[in-house]
Amino acid sequence: MFAHGAANIPALVAFGVGVLILLYWLARGRKRPETGPSGSSAAVLRTTQYRQFDQRFRASLQLKDQASLASALRLRQEATELVRDVPALYCLGKHHEMILEYNHIGTGVAARHSAMESLTNEDAFREISVALYPMFSSNSYQESLLYMTGFSTSYEEALHFATKLKEQFPAHPSRVKYDEIKRLQGKYGRWFKAHRAISHGLYTRDKPETDHGQYAAGLAVLDVILNNAQAVGYNLDYEEYVDVLDDVLALATQLLMQKGARRPRGVPPREEADELGCILERPMKYLREFYPDCLPKDRDLFGRYYKVLGSVPWIDRVHGWRELTSIMT
Repeated sequence: MFAHGAANIPALVAFGVGVLILLYWLARGRKRPETGPSGSSAAVLRTTQYRQFDQRFRASLQLKDQASLASALRLRQEATELVRDVPALYCLGKHHEMILEYNHIGTGVAARHSAMESLTNEDAFREISVALYPMFSSNSYQESLLYMTGFSTSYEEALHFATKLKEQFPAHPSRVKYDEIKRLQGKYGRWFKAHRAISHGLYTRDKPETDHGQYAAGLAVLDVILNNAQAVGYNLDYEEYVDVLDDVLALATQLLMQKGARRPRGVPPREEADELGCILERPMKYLREFYPDCLPKDRDLFGRYYKVLGSVPWIDRVHGWRELTSIMT
């Protein structure tokens, strides 16, 4: 019996190797959805939905470079809506919206909402961010976590996102965010003071040589602060509110000049108001709400901002300008 079996050893070995190979591929098949680019993300990136999404995103980049900010944002929102039923792409789309809102328009409340939406399905977002890393040279999921540390409205929230950075990206510089926030907590106590320090890391009005020039990002952080002016951890008093609103209007003016310089010449006022007016809507809202309670000593300051903005040729077409004019004149 054993002698007969020995004669069939080559065949048995071949059969055994075949079984092992089959089991190996079956095992790989079970694990594929968890392997990043080679799993479900790769399938998503081959779909017609992704191609349509990517086309709109790329077109929005061209518009952004021309400072056609409102059109660029609408195109990104349209792209996100196209893929609402695909969690990974929806999260990526909200991330793209957040980048534009934070880095170019300065609308922090909207950017915070977009960042939080991008993190509603972290597993899918994390996986597709790995798959697209070669394209963007950055990890979109990691960026959303990082930006949320600046959008946070409490130490607890900021530390929550900083902890994720520290645990999931231990080799990346963003891992130090946790220690930075703990230092701010020890130094300032009250969250408003820490959040103000975060904003000052993006721009400086006192010393031009140390100004980082991140006017949109600074404006975005201040938008979140003023939106939460009476919330726990903020509770701004009158002088603190004046100080922040002063910076909001200064940054909005600087950003408007910066972006306006990149616009093509000879564009009709209606288009200018549409494309760049989005920068001014929230600063004007804060000024409109605050000015009736403004003390006489500060009316000169805010009156000067009103005159500067009033000199913009298309300002009367921006939503909220007429209401502001009725209050300030």
